[in-house]
Amino acid sequence: MKPLKYVLEIYRPLSLETAWMVFEADSPFMNLEVGDVINPGLWPGSKAPQKMVRIVFIEHDIFESGDTLIHKKALFTEEVETMRDLTPYLSQPL
Repeated sequence: MKPLKYVLEIYRPLSLETAWMVFEADSPFMNLEVGDVINPGLWPGSKAPQKMVRIVFIEHDIFESGDTLIHKKALFTEEVETMRDLTPYLSQPL
């Protein structure tokens, strides 16, 4: 069986261009879904203008590179501007 590598690419809000941040691992990343919120301010060396981003679309790519099988997950995001945007299911106003 070929060795497996996992790649997680995160794209700037509303961007389809070059990945904003790329993580690589030898084991799968935790499950991420549309609607999940990510804090880019915690990334090493981050100067992220956004406090949080929400995943709006996920693309999975599985391909071979040399003798390695790669599972790449690309996360496309939108900016979360306010606390209200983070808590759309609260019944009480903030």
